[in-house]
Amino acid sequence: MLVASQTSHSKFHLTILVSLLSFLIGCSRDNPLSTPDAYIEPETPFCTDDSPFSFKLLDRVDFTNTNNDFEIMSDSLSEESANNREVKVEATAPYLSNFTIITPLELTNFKRDEQGQLVLNDENEPIVILLDKELTPEMLEHLSEDAITELEESVPEITSISYSIEYLDDGVLMSETFDEELTALEANLLVGQNRFTLSVNASVIVQKTGLECSTSAESESLSRVVSLKYDTEYTISRAGLVAIDEQPGFTATDLNTNGLVFNANDRLGEVIAVNDQFLVLGVPNESSSFTGVVSVAELVQNTNSLESGAAFVFTKDEDDNWMPHSVIKSSNNEAGDRFGADVSLAGSYLVISAPGEDSNASGIHDNTLANTLNLKINNGASNSGAVYLFKFDTETEVWQETHYIKPDENVISDADYDKGFGKKLEFTDELLLVSAPNENSNNGDPANSTFPNSGAVYVYSFSAAPLELSFVTTLKALNPGTNDLFGSSISISDTHIAVSAPFEDNSKRLIFNNLQLNTQLENFENNLRADSGAVYLYSRSANDSQFELTTYIKSTNSDEHDFFGTSLKLNQSSLIVGAIGEDSNGTGFNREMLNNESLNSGAVYLYTLNQNTNNWVESLYIKANDTQAASNFGQYLDFDKNNIVISAPTFDDIALSNAGKVYLYEYKAGQMSQISDFISMGSSENMQLGNSLSLKNKHLILGASGFIDESSGNPIPAVGKLLSYQ
Repeated sequence: MLVASQTSHSKFHLTILVSLLSFLIGCSRDNPLSTPDAYIEPETPFCTDDSPFSFKLLDRVDFTNTNNDFEIMSDSLSEESANNREVKVEATAPYLSNFTIITPLELTNFKRDEQGQLVLNDENEPIVILLDKELTPEMLEHLSEDAITELEESVPEITSISYSIEYLDDGVLMSETFDEELTALEANLLVGQNRFTLSVNASVIVQKTGLECSTSAESESLSRVVSLKYDTEYTISRAGLVAIDEQPGFTATDLNTNGLVFNANDRLGEVIAVNDQFLVLGVPNESSSFTGVVSVAELVQNTNSLESGAAFVFTKDEDDNWMPHSVIKSSNNEAGDRFGADVSLAGSYLVISAPGEDSNASGIHDNTLANTLNLKINNGASNSGAVYLFKFDTETEVWQETHYIKPDENVISDADYDKGFGKKLEFTDELLLVSAPNENSNNGDPANSTFPNSGAVYVYSFSAAPLELSFVTTLKALNPGTNDLFGSSISISDTHIAVSAPFEDNSKRLIFNNLQLNTQLENFENNLRADSGAVYLYSRSANDSQFELTTYIKSTNSDEHDFFGTSLKLNQSSLIVGAIGEDSNGTGFNREMLNNESLNSGAVYLYTLNQNTNNWVESLYIKANDTQAASNFGQYLDFDKNNIVISAPTFDDIALSNAGKVYLYEYKAGQMSQISDFISMGSSENMQLGNSLSLKNKHLILGASGFIDESSGNPIPAVGKLLSYQ
């Protein structure tokens, strides 16, 4: 923002002595022939105490992280001296802005000749004009043309100038002096009023103008030295943290779960999918033994099939509140399947994964075919995993299982079948992505076990009308490595697919854009920075038949065990990536990237796509405004239009460890600001608020999977809880 500087008016008191000689003729004894004229009162000489010079000692002062509505509260001359000026300015800053960078900027107006060209000094640099001339018609009437020309061309000489600032830092008065280049100063902003007094002191040699009222002694001098002081007091008011129940525009409510039963370690709120029609919660630890879809009105739950898993579906009532609708179990429900490990919605279609499912089937199977059920009940491939596709029948308002999906070639590799198939799901109107971070191959060959747990992502094309689902390809990293876990997080936009490998080990700290098939692999295959993490971007062809790796991203401050890619989210031209192991103690935006003084505090990186060059660039580094070690800032995140939400589920709230905290930001025109902080309602130890989240149309859903239910007087650990903010 630009803060307009105030003009400092100096008053110069140089007096011009005017001698009017009365010539008397007559009445003299020596000259009896002469007679005296009548006495004539001499005219009062014109002079002024108002200097025609209006000094400007500073062009402007920039304050970062404040709004752009600086308001001038007062502007006055000091009582101490007519050459001192005092200005008071006020502005506000949002809660996140716990610091400001103050940058005084040098003058930018220069002396020009009659042709408008800059007048240069001996060093071939433009001559800076430090004053404006305020000549009134009355002044000009008393100056000759030569004097006016001389006045207009005069440039006072600054013999010295200094800039300093005083402010309080945690109650201690600080005084800083800016150097000749006016370098920036970083200062803290506390909640409440923060005052900064910027002083400019200068000594200026001013030429006589012929207008000054002066004494005879002063009139002998052709110039005088004027001392000027210009003080501006900036008051920046920083807003405080707003309590949850007072958040502007947000009302917090617990999710209505009437008719549903949750047990210890169900961890409700750990898996969430939401769109305008449905809210679906995956509960992979749920243990009921029934199969298929049951309405809440008919629901009878038990604990006879441990960790078989379930999905709880909610729909909106007439008041736009979420209400329980039904519970979905797999059609081949068995203990340990962990059905509901991930869920994803696309309109009226829903996919649910069960990474612990054991069938030895391969590929995609239509539930209308008689043999599909026989394939499901075969347990010849332990923990090979499965994904189930459901369609919502709008006439019966019942979910129907339509397809059963297994790895395209479900074969044993590295002594087992467990690829983690279904660890993460991403579903759109055109594509289904299924990650398998424990896949072992070098090149996508299912039987290859060159790199155990290197990871893969399976891509399927999807069409709702007619309903079609088909396998397209397998995505692998260009530098697969043992235990990289490629596919730990995935995201889709209209033009790209993003895949993370948070345990990738390369030591690079840069972005490779526009990758080619012949890219030198030595750039990617060193393992010198363990578990630093990487993200891979693939472009989508128009018909989604081809997916080409275009970009490989490492953070610019990549370190061991940062786990860059723990989470990610992609939209049309932006990508956000969480790194829960990042260790700097910075707060806010783009600060303290290179120290490691707050272990596992976590960070989030924002990347933007340059549409002209098709290159991705790292544009913002985000830390919590209250960075805390081991809080895992960035474990979960989401986009929604101009909003970004980020969680730190192991944040310690006062005396409660791992209570969790969530941060909501607004991102517009390249600028980021924080809107709200969300802390736990009814906090409990290990509540882990934000241990999953979703943001859609300013409707924020937060999971608190560690919540302890004490309502019955008999505490039930890790039941979990879901909070809805609208």
